[in-house]
This record gives sequence, C-alpha cells and structure tokens, in this order.
Amino acid sequence: MLRNPRFYKPGLDTGVPLAPGEEREIRRRDRIHGEIGTIERYVDAHAKKVFAGIWIDQAHCGLIRVGFTVDPAPYMIDLVKLFPYPTALRSYKAGLNAHQLEALQRRIERDIPALQKQGFAIRTVGANVSTNIVEIGILHPTPARRAALRQRYGPHVRVLHAARAVRVSR
Repeated sequence: MLRNPRFYKPGLDTGVPLAPGEEREIRRRDRIHGEIGTIERYVDAHAKKVFAGIWIDQAHCGLIRVGFTVDPAPYMIDLVKLFPYPTALRSYKAGLNAHQLEALQRRIERDIPALQKQGFAIRTVGANVSTNIVEIGILHPTPARRAALRQRYGPHVRVLHAARAVRVSR
C-alpha cells in the first residue's frame, strides 16, 4: 500500500489512512486513556471493595465509564478533581464488584469439566465489565440450558450462542 503523506503520519500506525480530524481524535483519546492509571490508583486507595470496573466507551467518543456497587457520586466527586480530563468520566452502578465478577468467571471456568459431562458444550467464558455479567458461550443454548446455568450461577450470567469451529482447507 502506498502511503499518502497527506494522511499518513509516522508514529500513528492505525493500519488505515486517516483524515486530519480523525488523527486528532485518536490522539485525543490516547491522551485521555493514558491517564486511566490515575483512576486505578484512586480506586486501590479508596474504593477497592465497591469498585466494579473501568471500560472505555468507544461508541460515545471514548468516554471512560467507572463502575461502583454503591452510589458513585462521592467517588466521582474525588475523581473529577483528580483526573486530568474530567469531562471524559462517567459513572455507572453495578451489582458485583470487580473481584466478585472475576471470581464468578473463575468459578464457571473451574466447573467446565463437570458441565461438559452434563452435556454443556462450553466454548467461551468471559467477564464483561460494561454489563457487569459473565458471558458463557455454548453450542445449542436451549431455554432449558440457559435456565440451568442461570439457576446455578445467578443473575450475573448471560448465555450466548457460540459458533462451532470450522476447518478451512486450501
């Protein structure tokens, strides 16, 4: 691919040519996201037990969503003062803190052999911080299988349809 010097800037390798406005937006988001450590340090010191996670909302201009299991207002007052880009911060309330969500994911992962013996073809397990749930990808997620997993693990799981792996020959 020939790089048009009008769109290509060394040091910003996006894999696609960018217009100047797009490049500015990516650099802006990179600066903001580079400061997430400020939030992490604050949470470690002041909100570890009620912290639900951080996620970057790319669909909404790269906003930084910070979750708590309790009213986020007192924590957000502090974060707005500490974070160099306070207008990029948004809070959300979650049911599980980050440690509980990770523990639920690990529990499900440990249970995979037993679940497979019961006929569950589990392909993926992953915590989704933005929705505060653990997603379980299985083949053939019937209503009965979905209900069985929700009964076993509670309301913070979502059962998804996982695609079967396909081999491609040349």
